[in-house]
Amino acid sequence: MKSVSCIIPAFNEEDTIEAILDVVSPLVGTYLREIIVVDDGSRDATLARVSAFKNVTVISHELNKGKSKTVADGIKMARGDYILLLDADILHLTRENVIALVKPLEEGVADMAISYRKNAWPLFPFKAIDYLSGERILPRAAIEPSLEAIAKLPSYGLEVFLNRIIIRKQMRICVVQWPNVENVFHQHKSGWIRGIKVVLSIWLDVLSVISVPEMYLQNIRLRKLIV
Repeated sequence: MKSVSCIIPAFNEEDTIEAILDVVSPLVGTYLREIIVVDDGSRDATLARVSAFKNVTVISHELNKGKSKTVADGIKMARGDYILLLDADILHLTRENVIALVKPLEEGVADMAISYRKNAWPLFPFKAIDYLSGERILPRAAIEPSLEAIAKLPSYGLEVFLNRIIIRKQMRICVVQWPNVENVFHQHKSGWIRGIKVVLSIWLDVLSVISVPEMYLQNIRLRKLIV
């Protein structure tokens, strides 16, 4: 059994975090070594909901520091050889979804696995992989040398930065279909005006890390690594 640390960054996710932990917390001791939730300065009941789970380690930021720094802090505390990243705003997650993401690494058929959710981002002409998916598992050793750089990334620059590592190391990728799982779009969480502003800020973060041509190249290169 692989030693897997599950890292969940959370900011104002009181409506979804409890259901996610209901799924993953029973897996501690079997498929997961530990769960670490990093509350990034939430102003709602997120921290209280997470604290009710006795087998979940909680890191609490007093102020919001952004997703990249939040994930880096979680990985620094993690003890597992593999890091499973889960976003805190996904719906309908099941035990089987989590196991399906871990299984390719358990069986040695891939070096990392990434989810393809029901409402994955439109990926231009590319449909085989969701290169912005926040649900992925990969070796800690592949990420750890870059933790300081990750901590300094803009909030939503994390996934494309991890893609660079995956491509550079030529890691075998397993794309795991999650046809039942959706993430909550920001327009639904914050209203259309504020939600659109958040989406624009996400793309500005992504584009501050990579260019539009590199987005296309990442898709092409990641697709070639799919097993």
